[in-house]
Amino acid sequence: MSEAVKSLLGRLGSLVPGYAGYSDRERRRESDQALRLSVAARLGTARGALDRRTAECARTSRFDVLDPLDALARRVAALADAVRHAPAGYAALFDAAAIGAVELDRLYAFDLGVQEACERVVEESERLPAAVDVAGLDRVSAAVADAESAVSRRAESLREVK
Repeated sequence: MSEAVKSLLGRLGSLVPGYAGYSDRERRRESDQALRLSVAARLGTARGALDRRTAECARTSRFDVLDPLDALARRVAALADAVRHAPAGYAALFDAAAIGAVELDRLYAFDLGVQEACERVVEESERLPAAVDVAGLDRVSAAVADAESAVSRRAESLREVK
């Protein structure tokens, strides 16, 4: 196993309990699912933060930001579903006799990229001030767009390897 793969696995393993098994061919499917479920749960945290801001804005008659907040919350929920129900990563590779180290490195990097992009969604959602402003909404929206793009790149990467 290359040093790059070991480094990526180490970073991924520190993020999700039980993820260390990712390098074990028999446990890759389980570990991939564990990562996706963990990321989706974190996105649920972001959705909760946005829902709390929506409720606060409704209570304080900030009707101007209710629609954008609701739209962001729906995008985050859709993103969580996309991550949760993404193809069981590398399904065609789990049973393969061999896969090149370069391809495997690239696939691990995509998984890490998805996790990091989704974590930024959580951070920006939780950082959104109670007095919701356009700049804060834009930051959350940009983080969601980056995460959506990362999920799309992961899916494209899987299609290329199969």
